[in-house]
Amino acid sequence: METVIVERLFPSPLSFEDVVAARDNGQWCNDLYGVTHLRAYVDTAGLRTVCVYHAADTESVRQVNHRFGGFHHQIWRGEVHVHGGDLDSAHGSLRAGETMTVVERTIEPGTKLADLSRREAAGSWCLDQHHVRFLCTYVATGGGRMVCVYAAPDAESVRIAQRTMGMPVDRIWSARLLTR
Repeated sequence: METVIVERLFPSPLSFEDVVAARDNGQWCNDLYGVTHLRAYVDTAGLRTVCVYHAADTESVRQVNHRFGGFHHQIWRGEVHVHGGDLDSAHGSLRAGETMTVVERTIEPGTKLADLSRREAAGSWCLDQHHVRFLCTYVATGGGRMVCVYAAPDAESVRIAQRTMGMPVDRIWSARLLTR
């Protein structure tokens, strides 16, 4: 099974409950194509989601998305990297006053995860200064795309830290987590 990431943009805001209902209503289609919804990061403004699936291939997820009439911006096969443990523990580690924050990145072809990891490790003082903790990263298998998830007081703290460290950033937004 592959990990497949779907980035969705919506023309008008959806509530968290709308996203939950869409996931539940589309379960029959997921079952038909052998796609398992693992989690979704739902923009608190309701304008985007990053959804993570297990499937035989990317095309299965694309078919589910098409048949169910879902909006999508990008669909890609990826790998997940978690700091210090498993993904469920990382997501469950939010502390009082923290919010989950998503960073979308376009990375240049040939950029190695190890190089970005070293750059972020060198800037760990900056993350600490802004009370930002790394939770996980999804990296496109073929390169070019990355989605990172952090715990922080707010999205602005992550934005400041990323800018100071010189990390590539397309968008930064606060999210709620939707699991199976």
